Amino acid sequence: MKRKRHSIGILLLSLIMVAVGAPVKAQTTASIDEYRCRIYSYYVDGAMNNWVATLNSMESRYTKDRSDGLLFEIVKCYYGYIPYALNREYMVQADSMLDRAFQYLNRYQVKYPKDAEAIAIYSSFLGFRLAIHPFKALTLGVQSKQLIAKAMDMAPNNPWVLLEQANALLYTPSLFGGNPEQALKIYNQSIALIEKQGNTECSWNYLNAYINLAYCQIKLKQYAAAQQTYNRLLTIAPNFRWVKQELVPNLQKKIANARMNR
Repeated sequence: MKRKRHSIGILLLSLIMVAVGAPVKAQTTASIDEYRCRIYSYYVDGAMNNWVATLNSMESRYTKDRSDGLLFEIVKCYYGYIPYALNREYMVQADSMLDRAFQYLNRYQVKYPKDAEAIAIYSSFLGFRLAIHPFKALTLGVQSKQLIAKAMDMAPNNPWVLLEQANALLYTPSLFGGNPEQALKIYNQSIALIEKQGNTECSWNYLNAYINLAYCQIKLKQYAAAQQTYNRLLTIAPNFRWVKQELVPNLQKKIANARMNR
């Protein structure tokens, strides 16, 4: 879920996450876990149409039981899919989905205004909006930056909030505060915390954290380190199609070109 030029607060795209402070009704817990694992498998397999179908199923379920846990899981599904749509330049789809994503997130934040992870995701959503409407860069960029700073103040040791901060530093142009070197440190910190806390089960954003770490290493021309990161990913998810079929071959081309230009 690579972002091209446009993410101020994001995850290629990523989204992944365990809801912070989101109570989950007992009768829906299993369903949420099942949905989460389905999304994870679609991410690994590259079956993004199935991702959307499952998201639609989650929305239908939410209309019946109004579970706060399911509500936040829906938000995170949008958070994961929209960067994919942006990368494929499905702008109409991304814009429409973002409108719905904001509606769900706003509904959640009415009940949980101090949820730092939700605030960080809101920052990302503003980044997505900026990708679709770049003429709003000044306003949306400032708002996104303020929100990620607020989330960091509230939960400086939350790995998913840290991940958003790293994404912002990586994908924001240096002229506007981007800093890949700093992002690299925070990616490593975030991943270490995710693994320490055991928040890896069926977490597509855990995998996506490694992908963004590799992007950061590539941007800094740390190609050997990026290869190690991809190797680590394939240890975690051996059948990760995107990594095997696209990201690793692209990195190998960069390595070959670098050698030729020495």
